[in-house]
Amino acid sequence: MTTGLPRLPPLSPLPAPTPSPLPAPHLSEVPETPTPPYRQTPAPVTVSQSYLRKLVLERWEAEFK
Repeated sequence: MTTGLPRLPPLSPLPAPTPSPLPAPHLSEVPETPTPPYRQTPAPVTVSQSYLRKLVLERWEAEFK
């Protein structure tokens, strides 16, 4: 049974990776602590419902006084 699709030629092997022209860093040149990420997403802020109501009420009163 044929599917009507043409047969593809076999894939050629990938070339061997070339070594890096830069020398590997010496152990003394590697920092002990990893560098922090460029940007960290802050954790979500959690507050109690009563504190949130207090903030809204203070803002509401400040805008209408």
